[in-house]
Amino acid sequence: MAQGLLISVGGTAEPIVAAIAAHRPEVVCFVCSEQSAEKLGEVRARAGERGLAYRHRLVIVSDPEDLAQCYADTLKAADLLEAEGVPAGEVVVDYTGGTKTMSAALALATVGRGYRFSYVGGDRRDKGGLGVVETGTERVRTGWSPWRLFAVEEKRIFGALFNRHLFGSAAEVLERALAHDPGDRRLLEGLLRVSRGYQHWDAFRHAQAKEALREGLGRIEEWVAYRPTSEYRDIVAPIRANLEFLNRLQQGTRGFRRRHRLQVIDLLANARRRAEVGRHDDAVARLYRALELVGQIAFEEAFGCETGAADPARLPESLQGAYRARYWSEEKGACQIPLMAAFAALAEAGRPEGLRLREREEAFKALLYARNHSILAHGFEPVKPEVPGRFEGLLRETFDLTDELVFPRMP
Repeated sequence: MAQGLLISVGGTAEPIVAAIAAHRPEVVCFVCSEQSAEKLGEVRARAGERGLAYRHRLVIVSDPEDLAQCYADTLKAADLLEAEGVPAGEVVVDYTGGTKTMSAALALATVGRGYRFSYVGGDRRDKGGLGVVETGTERVRTGWSPWRLFAVEEKRIFGALFNRHLFGSAAEVLERALAHDPGDRRLLEGLLRVSRGYQHWDAFRHAQAKEALREGLGRIEEWVAYRPTSEYRDIVAPIRANLEFLNRLQQGTRGFRRRHRLQVIDLLANARRRAEVGRHDDAVARLYRALELVGQIAFEEAFGCETGAADPARLPESLQGAYRARYWSEEKGACQIPLMAAFAALAEAGRPEGLRLREREEAFKALLYARNHSILAHGFEPVKPEVPGRFEGLLRETFDLTDELVFPRMP
């Protein structure tokens, strides 16, 4: 049974009545040409003889041989059923009757809406088996739309969102697709977990990201193992490489709790993703943090203390007095050393990080000006689109940051 039936009407009433009898809808929306509309009286009479009652709506296609016009008119018919409050899962589309153009338009207009599809065939046809089904031998075949079965539209939208790094929105598309019990359930479940994993990763929730990616990759690998030509095979290796990066990051940071150089690579990749979607201020904020992290790691290695709680006695002797005077915090009982001062101390100690930054200090100051005057820092000036790329390039060149971290792209 179905609450709604959307059906094209041709020159015979029998298949229409057979479909109504099979599905017993509460409301029927007929798609007719001006000629086939004349059959609706006969349809209602024959349905009444079989005790079939229904409300009906009618759409007349203006040209039954024009695919574009039939498509537009059929969209109106689908909208009429929706206006009746019939859920998509309770609608059956029967494309048996009408011209071939009307049937094609009906399928095209409704295939992505989550409806079921129906066709009236039969055991015997006239004209030597090539004509219409003989009355009394009709057989109704019903199945899900192949669009829904293989989640074609959902996969397309998912891929577009994922490749724009909108991982949460991409995951929501898959959740809706899974609610319809698609044939590719195992694949979609894997893609969903992977999307949630990258959503966690984008928010620096690395432990949750690792678990979700591990689960998702397992499902995807199972699915593609029996489908050697699937385009989703190409995402397995990048996801696996990303998981390996997270494993190394977890080990290097002792459970994502300490500073490590791999965090700099992670920040650079995160900043690039932000820049790719036009969020230049967010990108520069991450790049600033990457620069700061380079300095903090080197500072701790060089002096055995953190920039936020530095013992001035451990600094180069030439800087101890000045740094104590400028940066001493009575509350902390230590010096709190800002970014450029930390790199100056590293340069004075002969560390390569400090010396390299000193060589490019003016270039860094120009980029830091853009950051400091952005709305996310201390000013009101939007960051220009070219700034994140220049900032990342300068960081990589200055500190020899050659590692890359690239998320997969969906087909």
